Amino acid sequence: MAPGDDFARYVWEGKIQWSGHNPYIVAPQAEALQPLRDANWEGMNHKDYRAIYPPLTQAVFALCAKWPFGLKLLFVAADLGIVWLLVRRGVPLSRVAWYAWNPGVIVAFAGGAHYDSLFVLPLVLAVFALVDRRAAASCLWLGVALGLKTVPVFLLPLWALVLRKRAGWLGVALAVPLLASLPYGGPLVVTESLRQFVYVTRCNDMVIWLVELVWPNPEQKNLRWTLLMGFTVLAVTWIFRREPIRATLWVFGVMLMLSPVVHPWYLIWILPFAVLRGAWPWAVFAVSGGCGFLLWSSTPFWNAWEQTGWVRIFMVTPMLFASFIFLKICKTMEKMLETSLK
Repeated sequence: MAPGDDFARYVWEGKIQWSGHNPYIVAPQAEALQPLRDANWEGMNHKDYRAIYPPLTQAVFALCAKWPFGLKLLFVAADLGIVWLLVRRGVPLSRVAWYAWNPGVIVAFAGGAHYDSLFVLPLVLAVFALVDRRAAASCLWLGVALGLKTVPVFLLPLWALVLRKRAGWLGVALAVPLLASLPYGGPLVVTESLRQFVYVTRCNDMVIWLVELVWPNPEQKNLRWTLLMGFTVLAVTWIFRREPIRATLWVFGVMLMLSPVVHPWYLIWILPFAVLRGAWPWAVFAVSGGCGFLLWSSTPFWNAWEQTGWVRIFMVTPMLFASFIFLKICKTMEKMLETSLK
């Protein structure tokens, strides 16, 4: 399967590093990079933005720039590693299959070559270590995940609440991305483009779209939603602080529902934890969310990166239906258990 256009940026940013350029300082459209332009430059989007991916990810791009197909193999290897960890943890194979056989997972990593499996793998290791009360290992793996993707920053309050007196180990989690950023100019340099990008970017927003039908936001500034997401994450973290896996599931669920940008492969972030909890509506959403994108440019539903109401309904309805069935099954099982106990 041909990879998505993000893959072209991965290879491009890796390539220019070998030429002595810093992807966090020089945007792809810069005249200084004109001699390096190739098919990857033609294929990438947002050429006016400098690099937004964290420093450890940039190091991976540089290592594989001279053999681009190696990136795909690396992403698939990380994905298979997640499956192996779930099996090793004793999760029934029938539940692991919700992840391993999920079309969204296969298309995202083996097909579209999105790199998110690279950060999900150490994040799963971090959560398992947190559950096992291995503070140092948990914070180290969390730091690796942060160095590969900024998203786990929303999990820091959970780690602090669970570790309590050993929360000082979070310094390790913060030190990993900090140290990785130094060769690129430090944290302020590596996060500058990302901060500009997330401020106004929108794609496939869920709850936000409904709210803004009533409460317009003409300039599409995302600050209000980032703050709401942050406060909601803190709330669910406090509620489920004694159950790290459940809390992680809820944190990612809140982020996916309130984020201004939800690409199909983002739905994979939550799947390992949904498998651990047996929350299969998320596995359904990973399929219907991805299928919703099939209704874009090749159909009358296309509206220049803004889904119509019909596309959103198509994406969300299967998950809502699955949630209803899931709750019915849970209630039935509770009644059966009560009956057996009596």
